[in-house]
Formats: sequence, structure tokens, C-alpha cells
Amino acid sequence: MIYPHFPDGILLKKHVGRIIRVQGVQYQLERLMAEKYDHHLVQRVALFEAKKSDTQETAVVKFRFQMDPDAILETDREAVLIMALNWFRAEAGCLQACETRDHRTPKFYGKEELVQGSQDLYPGGYMHVIAMSKVPGSPVTTFSRFTRREIETIRKQLAEILEYTRQKGCHYILPNKEDLFFDRTSMHTALVGFAGLALDDNSNIDPITESSFEVTAFGLESLPHGRR
Repeated sequence: MIYPHFPDGILLKKHVGRIIRVQGVQYQLERLMAEKYDHHLVQRVALFEAKKSDTQETAVVKFRFQMDPDAILETDREAVLIMALNWFRAEAGCLQACETRDHRTPKFYGKEELVQGSQDLYPGGYMHVIAMSKVPGSPVTTFSRFTRREIETIRKQLAEILEYTRQKGCHYILPNKEDLFFDRTSMHTALVGFAGLALDDNSNIDPITESSFEVTAFGLESLPHGRR
């Protein structure tokens, strides 16, 4: 059994070099970018940088591995499985609906609902996979300091992205600064965390501006920055 308290980032490095097929296209996993344990859905979530076989471009492949359900009450296991599947499908649906050509959001390449093999974390359990483009920049949490102009630029572009996703019928419900990428050279902001969006009726949600809660909830003012 793989216990959930294993540190993040140590279990899935073994998949580097693996080739995974997503909707007919092969991706070779080249680097583990992030790995974490989701206590609510009892799954390991991992992001890999990968090479897309048909174009040779760098892509991102996201995995959700079901873990041993012993951590879930037996009466709740079916409900958690359904929740995990619905969450995955909603994430893929929002990513596909909200993809952009200017890299403000990732481009959706495809998804697969697979079964783990004998060498995976929980053989026989689900393995949900999404392939997408890689956006420019790095998470805003990795920068040591921003200028005031950069913070204002990020806020403005974030509001534009969230308003765009609202118009596409997706509402951001789990703000996370780690999902916000910034490229200092081009002053380009991108949003990558589509697990934080939910399909919604946008008629019930006001248009999003820089002062909207959806924007302020990202806590940009808490990022280290100067007065200029």
C-alpha cells in the first residue's frame, strides 16, 4: 500500500520517460513538474512536462491517480469515485471551453479515462489524464519580488481572463496563486489551474472587473512588491 503521508514529489518521478497516448497522440514524459496528494478525493495529482509526438512541441500532461480507498469509509467510496470522475470531466470541459490562442489559458489537447496498470500506484484504479499546451512564464509564487507596475498588470490581465472564462460558462471557485503564471519579459499573465473552475450559468454572475471578489481572492497584494 502507498500511504498518503508520503512526501509530495517522490512517488511519480519513476514515470519520467514513459509514453502515454491521449486521444491518438503520444506524449513522452520528460520532467515531473509537480506532485501532490488530494485528501478529499484520495488521489495523487501530478503534472509532467512532455514532448508531443506529432509536433515535437513541449506540452503538459496532468494525471490523477486513484489511491487505495482504505482511507475512505466504505459507505462513502462510491460517492467519492463519482465525485472524482465528475471533477475531472468538469476540469477538462472548462479547459476545452476556455482555451485561448494567445496563451492566456492552456490549449486543450485531449483527455483519457484510463485504468492503472501493475506498475502504477493502485493497479486497477482509475488514471485520469489531460494533455494541454504549456503556457509562458512561471508561477507568481516563485518570484522574489514584483514592481507595482507588474502587480497592476497581473491584476488587469487576471480580471480579463476570469471575465473570459465567465463568458464561456466557467466560474472560478478555488483561487490559487500557484495557478497564476507570469512572464516578466513579455509582461504576460496566464491562468492554468482549471481544476478550480466549475461549469456554471454565467447569467447569475456579474461581469468580472479588477475589483471583483474573484480577482481579489487571489491575494495579489500579498505578493512581495515595491511601491513602483
